Amino acid sequence: MLDAVRFTRNLTVEMLRTAGARRVQTASNPKAAAFLMRETRDPVLVTAWREDFAAGPGLIRALRRSQGAERTAPALMLSERRALEEVEEARDAGVNAIALRPLPIQTLM
Repeated sequence: MLDAVRFTRNLTVEMLRTAGARRVQTASNPKAAAFLMRETRDPVLVTAWREDFAAGPGLIRALRRSQGAERTAPALMLSERRALEEVEEARDAGVNAIALRPLPIQTLM
């Protein structure tokens, strides 16, 4: 779980655990998240998409260009409202899904 804001990061981690995730690792910056993904078997990236945070489509694009397991790992972005063009940019970068916040726990199941 990648999010620079501790409160929303912890909230999302608890939601993932409630939804059945057995192991959730957290990172507060993209570099740490990329490291964790390289060191994790079968990684899945759940990341916040914030204007003031470098975890948007550029991060996903960089992961897709890498050589490790993070290249093909599923990526879910959590976001507030986005314009259609931004959603298309994320899709083209390799994001597998975008969920709008606030989101019900069923979205993560």
